[in-house]
Amino acid sequence: MIRRIWQLTLAGMLVCLLLLGPLAQSLHAAVPDRSIPALLPTQSVTGTEKGAELVKVGLYITRLDNFDLVKKSFDATFWLWSLAPNSVDNRLDAIEFANAEDIRFSNDYSKKTPAGVWSQRKVVGSFHHDWDLRNFPFDHQDLVIKVEESEAYISALVYVPDQPKTVMDADLKIKGWRVVSSQLRAGSKTYMSSFGDPALPPGSPTTFSNFDVTVRLVRTNFTAFWKFTAGAWVAAAIALASYAFHVDKGQTMSPRFALLSGAVFAAIISLRTESTELGTISYNTLVDQIHLVTLLYVIVATFAGVYTWSLYRRHEDSRSIQRLGRSVAFVSTFVMVVMIVGLVRKAMIA
Repeated sequence: MIRRIWQLTLAGMLVCLLLLGPLAQSLHAAVPDRSIPALLPTQSVTGTEKGAELVKVGLYITRLDNFDLVKKSFDATFWLWSLAPNSVDNRLDAIEFANAEDIRFSNDYSKKTPAGVWSQRKVVGSFHHDWDLRNFPFDHQDLVIKVEESEAYISALVYVPDQPKTVMDADLKIKGWRVVSSQLRAGSKTYMSSFGDPALPPGSPTTFSNFDVTVRLVRTNFTAFWKFTAGAWVAAAIALASYAFHVDKGQTMSPRFALLSGAVFAAIISLRTESTELGTISYNTLVDQIHLVTLLYVIVATFAGVYTWSLYRRHEDSRSIQRLGRSVAFVSTFVMVVMIVGLVRKAMIA
């Protein structure tokens, strides 16, 4: 009977774990391609400043890589251009990348045309990104490149998107990710400072035109899930195995609790591995929650061992006490599996 219960419990755990991968693939495949709703931290330009020069701007991404979760950054290579009808200079020289950590320019080109000064350049840079890893590795990320005018106030210059939805190379493939959408949107940024401009009253606010490019990615590689949770599964298996020790054999109690100590150690080492890979995070990720559930399961197994041993010392009814242990093993394992599957499903559909 004991063997039958353990076989059914272990089979249920394995089936649930094996189903997580295909379920994740199906849910992520069902994510529709759609435009990005209100993701940009800018003020929308609802009207044109009277007398302001309307400068067309565009950006075309040819590479996205080097996603660094610890340093909170990503690398991008793209072409940037502008068309200024009234300017005589290259307007790209006055552009600032607000979230750039490192930036390099090449292939600068500027030409006067009947429509105005057309300028373009190639940009290679590293950009800051706060990776939201709450649902890792079933997460999506909105990578943003923030571009802002650094000289002319919005009363003199306003950016207008050129081809706002064509901002990525169609052949661009990002290993482990799927591009859901990409979009360029113009806006403005107001600073509560005159930056010492003698032409303005001291302390007066200043507003500059800007535009943001946002690329929404959905993770498609779930290898990291098994890598970061392997310790949790090992800990759960060790805790389940501890129920095999019989209470009427006192010499087995010490190995039983040593086994449970090993389960705790496995879970903690697994958590440390996750922290090393993902960096310091101020919130609990899905992987953290799975480990916490597993540790709770180990604690239940430990209390069950102590309680059944103390019962046997008082009553010496090994048959009924062993039956109680089997019931605790079955119920606690079932609850743990349901909780973990629920957490994973919630993360995948978030």
